[in-house]
Amino acid sequence: MIGEPHAQPRPRIANVAVVVAKIGEVIARWKEHAAAWGPLAASCAVALGLATGARAPDQPPVATEADRRAAFRAIASDEAAMRSAAADAFPSDLWSRDDDFHRRELDRARGWATHHHVRLSDVLSALDEGLRAGWPQDNSGPLVATVPPCRPRAIY
Repeated sequence: MIGEPHAQPRPRIANVAVVVAKIGEVIARWKEHAAAWGPLAASCAVALGLATGARAPDQPPVATEADRRAAFRAIASDEAAMRSAAADAFPSDLWSRDDDFHRRELDRARGWATHHHVRLSDVLSALDEGLRAGWPQDNSGPLVATVPPCRPRAIY
């Protein structure tokens, strides 16, 4: 009609029949494969149900000042031995040696926190604070507070 906005043409009956036929094919294929995918779908549903109903584990209590100083003393007292073991592992690469030492230090901190039922973050904070403040420790030498520069390895 004159003056009407562009009217959309009506779909042809043949196009509708093709779409309906395609939908029917998809549904038929889905029914064929539903038995194969059923166990996976059930497993996913169970996992989703368990995940939504789970609660976070209880956090350990905050470390007291005595715990923090004991953690520092226990971990810092092994610094010389841990640095020696790291030097044996990386004789020519100072940065990797220091990185290996800090991995060993983190392992000791995790163990101490787990054994004494305190938060790992409190133990690591105590190590940092004790190093900066010069807390007493059983290590025979001074604690190292520097990091060597990262350079390419001598041996590849």
